[in-house]
Amino acid sequence: MSASWSHQIGTSVFSASIQHSHQDKNTNRPEVIKLMQGVRSALSSSLGPLFDLPWTPLLLLFLTGLHPIYGVICLSVISLLVLLSLVNYRFKQATSHTNVAFDSIHDTDSIRAHGLINTIAEKSRLQDEHGYQKVTSALSKTTNILSYTKFFRALAQIAIVAIGASLVVERELTAGAMIAATMLASRVFAPYESMVTSLNAWLSALKYWRQLSKITDISKSLPADATLPDANGQLTAENVMLLYPNSSSPFLSRINLNIAAGQCIAIVGESGCGKSTLLKALAGLIHPNLGQVRLDGASYQQWYSENQSDVLGYYSSQSKFLSGTVMENLSGFKINHDPNKAYIACQKLGIHERILKWPKGYETDLNKDLVPSTSEYHKLLLARAIYESPKLLILDQPDAFLGPNGEKLLQALILQRKRDGLTTLFATSHSSLLGLSDHIVLLEDGTIKSNTPTKKLAQAQSIHMKKASNHG
Repeated sequence: MSASWSHQIGTSVFSASIQHSHQDKNTNRPEVIKLMQGVRSALSSSLGPLFDLPWTPLLLLFLTGLHPIYGVICLSVISLLVLLSLVNYRFKQATSHTNVAFDSIHDTDSIRAHGLINTIAEKSRLQDEHGYQKVTSALSKTTNILSYTKFFRALAQIAIVAIGASLVVERELTAGAMIAATMLASRVFAPYESMVTSLNAWLSALKYWRQLSKITDISKSLPADATLPDANGQLTAENVMLLYPNSSSPFLSRINLNIAAGQCIAIVGESGCGKSTLLKALAGLIHPNLGQVRLDGASYQQWYSENQSDVLGYYSSQSKFLSGTVMENLSGFKINHDPNKAYIACQKLGIHERILKWPKGYETDLNKDLVPSTSEYHKLLLARAIYESPKLLILDQPDAFLGPNGEKLLQALILQRKRDGLTTLFATSHSSLLGLSDHIVLLEDGTIKSNTPTKKLAQAQSIHMKKASNHG
């Protein structure tokens, strides 16, 4: 049952979680997996007793018909079991909100270098002891509640047998009715006894189900594959505004850009001015609170397609590879991929020969077979962005981890894209790439301070340098 359910909704849930993870942290992949595991666990293990609950009123009426005392005993025990279930549920809820978060010690080099080994070890020991005390306390209380449950259940069964025997002796009940009452009472108590241990799982599964239902509703609103003509690469931003999360204050405002197909645009500014956020908005990864971003006159919702990789390529220094081989990641996990595209992309970034020396070449799993250097990793990320030679390429700090040789190859790549008439946008904190751009956009405090042709800036700088030389 749980496997069938997972198969039916898995794709739509994960699609929605990827599409809307920037808007709601509860739709990111780890949270979605947690929700699905909660529902799956309930479906596969603890839902059985729920199917017995609808029969309880009918069985109670039958037992009461045999003798009213049976009805009184059963109702009393059911009430007591429900009370124990609620107590156990409240306790589990309380302990789930007070779990101790253990620190993961990753930066051991810094700990050793600063002479903090004993200090951090003592801190970890105290955390471990505190967490262990909470676990043992919770286990003790749960064990006590389960013991009470078994005791009252056994006491009720004994009472039913003893009272039944007394009624048989007094000829108020037949022996057959006594045996039937004993068996039926056992069926009445069973789902409520299970409720003591399973109520938390049932209610949690219901909560997870509702959250997953909201996510699947999101997936229904996802755009269908695009049927637009081939893109040219003209990008426009019209009065784009982005607000801080849970605020009415703008982080980006009055963003207006008109980038012709084939142009190369550099975005510069101080750290924290909004360069990365602007590029995400221009890539359609963040939806503006106001205004529109359009590619060839159409919004990204209209452009959306599973084949969008030949339209848009995106790189960020924060990007990561998914679990899989080099070839799978470069090709976007497409079944019918073209290996030559991966080879060409890697050759452009000077990483092809290096990959061939890895244990399995392009079939090397970066999570299992080896750990590439930072420079190699980011060259691979750039190769993924240019795999399909997209009409629009957006690069966020592409030269941050490449080194001198890598920067030269990146410059050659940008020049080749200009010759091919492909649009390129990049944000940088270095000056080596600025001379390749057609326009330089200066971002300051979330607004465009200037948008100037690079040649004009170069001429102005040349004149200034000549004046300074003559003055000297």
